[in-house]
Amino acid sequence: TIFRICGLFSFDLKVLRAQCVFGSDPAAAYVCSQLFAPVCITAMFLALLIKKHLKPGTSVRYELTNSIGTLFMLLFLSILMSALMPYMCYDHPDGTKASVIQEPSVLCFDTAVHTAMIIGSVFSLLTVPLPFIATLAFAIMQYPSWTSSIAQQEVVLKAFRFLFFRFEPSRYYYGLILMLRSFLICLVPIV
Repeated sequence: TIFRICGLFSFDLKVLRAQCVFGSDPAAAYVCSQLFAPVCITAMFLALLIKKHLKPGTSVRYELTNSIGTLFMLLFLSILMSALMPYMCYDHPDGTKASVIQEPSVLCFDTAVHTAMIIGSVFSLLTVPLPFIATLAFAIMQYPSWTSSIAQQEVVLKAFRFLFFRFEPSRYYYGLILMLRSFLICLVPIV
């Protein structure tokens, strides 16, 4: 159904009935859901290596950058919301404890399972969304020098096509603004 398909985009392993593989451990299921982005990067890299073997003129570095950028631009909210999931807690009616919204059996900041989820979250944030935003910021800062050099313009701008193609050249920085807006939107449920 449509809800199951939407569940895949939020990296909810319950949709895939992964309890058979991971058991009922919420921390293991959460950590595995955070492996989606690194697995996708690896799969794209392998696919581009095959393409380079079949078509020798392929520039793996630039095509990989554009492919990862396009995927992350599409799934940024989902990736970030998934990484921030352990911080989204609701208070119990008696006000003494709180549970994770997605995993009500996990008490927030009170159990080893939640601690494992927090560690997985920090690792996930430091390896996927934050480096992606830093890369976008770097590309935005380099854009003026890239466009002034004809030699770099064609090659490098192909790598960051996902970031610049939607906007006028004078508004090249809008992509970063949209990503920062998305980042702040994801923080709303936590605050």
